[in-house]
Amino acid sequence: MAPIPGSASLGRLSLPGTHDTLAIRGGDSTTTQEDFGTRAATLRAQLEHGIRAIDIRVRVVDGRFTIHHGVVYQEANFSDVLGTLGDFLDSHPTETVVMSLHAECTQEFPSCTDQPATTDDAARLAVFRDYLANDAHAAEHFWAPSVTGRGAAAMPRLEDVRGKVVLAKFTTPHGGRYAGYGLARMADGGFEQNHYNVPTVFDIGSKWQHVKEHFQRTNADAPDAMYWNWTSGSGITAFPHAVAGGYTTAVGGEPIRIQGVNEQTYTFLRSDNRTVRAGVVWMDYPGWALVHAIIRMNFWGAITGPGGMCVDVSGAGTANGTAIQLSDCNGTRAQRWTVASDQTVQALGKCLDVAAGGTTAGTKVQLWDCNNTGAQTWRKAADGALLNPRSGLCLDAPGGNAVNGNRLQIWTCNGLDSQRWSVHAI
Repeated sequence: MAPIPGSASLGRLSLPGTHDTLAIRGGDSTTTQEDFGTRAATLRAQLEHGIRAIDIRVRVVDGRFTIHHGVVYQEANFSDVLGTLGDFLDSHPTETVVMSLHAECTQEFPSCTDQPATTDDAARLAVFRDYLANDAHAAEHFWAPSVTGRGAAAMPRLEDVRGKVVLAKFTTPHGGRYAGYGLARMADGGFEQNHYNVPTVFDIGSKWQHVKEHFQRTNADAPDAMYWNWTSGSGITAFPHAVAGGYTTAVGGEPIRIQGVNEQTYTFLRSDNRTVRAGVVWMDYPGWALVHAIIRMNFWGAITGPGGMCVDVSGAGTANGTAIQLSDCNGTRAQRWTVASDQTVQALGKCLDVAAGGTTAGTKVQLWDCNNTGAQTWRKAADGALLNPRSGLCLDAPGGNAVNGNRLQIWTCNGLDSQRWSVHAI
C-alpha cells in the first residue's frame, strides 16, 4: 500500500480478502483456505501474499476466543491472530488490514456452543474488551475509532490507518451487528453481497451473477462507502473448493467444465471497462493472479489536460495503434493510467507510444505493446508537461482544443495549456 496516496479513502480501495480466513481443518465441507499451518501461520502466509481483509470467526471458551468454523476448531486462537497481525504491521507500517469479526456459535445444532453455554452477547463483548485492554498487540494495533464501543467510525483515509487493524464490523451469531463497533458505512443496506448458498455445482453460475451484479453496484453507487463482495459459497453437493475453483463432470458421457467463481472474477476484473474498483473481495482459495488483479486496481490515476478533459484510449480498444485522445472524464478503464517506475505511462495493459518511434512535431501518439523503447518513455516536467526524451518533444493536444476526440500528438515544448497535464490519483 505504500505507493497509494494517504489521502485515499479506505472505502475507495480494492482489497483482496479471505472468507473464513483460518478454516484449514474439518475436510472438504469445512475448509476454505490453503493450509499454511496452524496457530495463524496460514494468516501470516496470506498477509505476505497480499491479503488485506480477514474474516475471523470466534468461539468463547472460558473467557477467551478460539477460532472456529462451525463446530470445527481451527487450531488457532484469537491471541495468535493478534500476534501475527501485530508482527506483520510492525514490519510493514505502510499497510493496513481490515477485519470482519464474527461470533460463530449459535448454541444450536449443527453450530458450536460457547463455553459456558450460558454465554450471551454481553459476555462476548466483555471478552473482546478484555483483549483490547490487556493484549499488547490489540491495544497497539487496532485502529481506536473502530473499537470504542460507543459508535461506529467514519470511513478513514489510508494515512489514518497505516500500521493498524480496522475492525469493519463485529457480528453476532445470527448476523446482527454489535452496536458501537466497526465502520458506519458498513451498516447501511446494499453495501454487501453474501449469497453463500450454492446447493450444487450447477448453481455456480447463479452465484457468479450475484458477484458480478455487486461489482456493478460498487462502481455505480456511493463512492465513500466500503462495499463487500463475497465470492465464497457452498452447499450439500458443492464444497467451497469446487465453487471457487470450478468442477468437471460428465453429462451424457460428455465432459462439462463448470467454471469456478474465482476464474470468472479474475476475467471480469481484468476486462470489464467500467469496473474501476472492486471493494473488499472475500474469497475461498484465492490464487496469486486473482489477488494481484485486485491489488493492481489501486494503482492508477486519470490524466487531465485542456478544459479538464481526460486522456482517453479511443473506444477502450486494446489493439496496437489505438488512438489516444481527449474525452470527457467518465471513470472507465480507458482513462485509467499508471505511471510506472520505468517512466512508461500505461493503460489497459499497454503503453503510451509515439507512432513508429517518430521524432518530428505532429507525430500522433497511440497505444502499443510495451517494448522498452524511447518511443514509450515520458518524463514529467515542473510545468506539467510530459516530455518524450527521445524526440525532445512534449505530449500535446492540438490547438489546445478541449473537444472530444482531439487526438494527441508530440509537439515542440512551449509551456502552453495544451501541454499541461495533471495526474489525479485515487
